[in-house]
Amino acid sequence: MSYKQPEGNHGKTYVGALLGIGVGVGAFFGIIFDNLPLGVGLGVVFGIIIGIVLETKNKNAPKSD
Repeated sequence: MSYKQPEGNHGKTYVGALLGIGVGVGAFFGIIFDNLPLGVGLGVVFGIIIGIVLETKNKNAPKSD
């Protein structure tokens, strides 16, 4: 009986990383404009949107094996 490990995404998922970056950038702009909750919220939204766009772009790209 062989147990095969799941393949995974090999580091090609950007949503989590860009969510963290978005929160950091949003907090920075929130501090500058004296509205931290709005800055963090916008950072989360933009981080998720950009992460999903990059992930979709990579799924549609032709594979080079």
